[in-house]
Amino acid sequence: MLKLKTIICLAGLPLLALLASCQDKGKVKIDEQNAKNSITFSIKAPDGGPVNYTRNAIHDVDEWTVNSLTLYQFSAGADEKLLEILPIEASKLTKTNDAEYTYTKDFDINDPGPYRFVFVANDQVPTAVVGMSRADFDKALMSQQLKSDGTATSKDLLTTSGAKQYIPMTGVAKLGNTENLDIKCYVAPVKVELTRVVARIDLYNHIPNFTITSISLENTYDRTSTFPTKNAAGTATFEAPTGAQKVKQASGYAEIPAAGVAGVEGAQGAAIQKSFYLYEGKQPTDSEANATTIVVKGKFVNYKGQETEKTYRIPFKQQGVNYVPVDVKRNNLYRVHLGDNTAITPDTKVKFVIEVLDWNRVKLTEELNFFSIDFQGENNKNVEYNPLARTLKTNLRKATFAFKLNTLYQDQSTDFDFRLNKTQAPNCVKGEMQNDLFTITVDLDKEPNGRIENGARGAFDKETTVLFDLWNKAIVPSNTEPKSKYMVQLKFVYDPNWTNN
Repeated sequence: MLKLKTIICLAGLPLLALLASCQDKGKVKIDEQNAKNSITFSIKAPDGGPVNYTRNAIHDVDEWTVNSLTLYQFSAGADEKLLEILPIEASKLTKTNDAEYTYTKDFDINDPGPYRFVFVANDQVPTAVVGMSRADFDKALMSQQLKSDGTATSKDLLTTSGAKQYIPMTGVAKLGNTENLDIKCYVAPVKVELTRVVARIDLYNHIPNFTITSISLENTYDRTSTFPTKNAAGTATFEAPTGAQKVKQASGYAEIPAAGVAGVEGAQGAAIQKSFYLYEGKQPTDSEANATTIVVKGKFVNYKGQETEKTYRIPFKQQGVNYVPVDVKRNNLYRVHLGDNTAITPDTKVKFVIEVLDWNRVKLTEELNFFSIDFQGENNKNVEYNPLARTLKTNLRKATFAFKLNTLYQDQSTDFDFRLNKTQAPNCVKGEMQNDLFTITVDLDKEPNGRIENGARGAFDKETTVLFDLWNKAIVPSNTEPKSKYMVQLKFVYDPNWTNN
């Protein structure tokens, strides 16, 4: 959420009092010739400081930028009516820092108030007219509406200015818990928390042998109101507005590359960030048939290069067999994890998990390993490397396999080292490290029955596992940091009875 901090000093106080109580703070300008007061709004995004790992931040500059701002001024009290609509051009917003702006509004020095102030950023309310009630304004529709012919995309929910697109946001000025603002000098700031009127979906591919080639969204609502719907008690219900229709987004916001998005290892999988923007609304309570559904198309490729096309439908529901709907609310981030980090066949029912997060700028909380492992060979009927599990499986009795270790940080050394897990370290499986290249050499023909370190024979008559612990020589973890963050384990599996199909 964006926050507008306001220090207000207005009419009703003598000039000397104004100068003493407010001008010293540098927040009020007194125009003696034209007899008016000026209110300066300080607009700031929460947690606007630097993000430790910006490549993993869950939103970026375009998603908190205020390109235009409109102020809607209402009378206070039970009979709340719209008094003024004041568009604020971007040129009148002064950027003071990243995601920070100031805007100054003038008031007549004899204006008594009180008022209520509503703000709309990066959009307008087309049906807003002076004299309309606040209740009708809150239910009024935002300007962006999706077409019903199946050609709509997530980009149609955003407003465009030049080559850039911006997310519409709305908010109300409050002093503490009250919206009624008298015309006087406030010591405490008056805040306006701007909330995005859309939600966002990020998709993560955790299926290592599946490549996503296209995504679309079904049963998503075509319109939204200025503020969330409310029940009789005034509690937000986050329903779609009256007259809203369910439509299809033929594509999302993110562009899927021509090669597709292949599943990769790691807690986040292969991320398609900003997969979709969408409007809020309730899901059906009885069946997933009409629930908001992500349609994922892709392909499986086996070691022979043969492709099998597959389509998965991911309804907005909690994980499990029974249907428990997941409603869509504005300014929420929905992380949809496809798969569970294991390879599957095209006939396997896909697993998925939907995380619901508050969509704000946050520091990265996932723990990162300091390097990754890239297999330098290719999968075939005798060899399979699973990058998610970091496991190489083979039926070959004599072979050499190479792996390149990559640091995630430019200032780290490319000099690595390794050690064997002593409980499973056969003499005929050797590891060797040269800077950032690690090789495993297998030669079972020298000792036909195989030999492990304690001298026992016959270890390779059945499936046998060898573990290698790899780490960067330049990194020494502190006593308070988990060693797993700096060490990656590579698993080698020999199975004479296995064939990669």
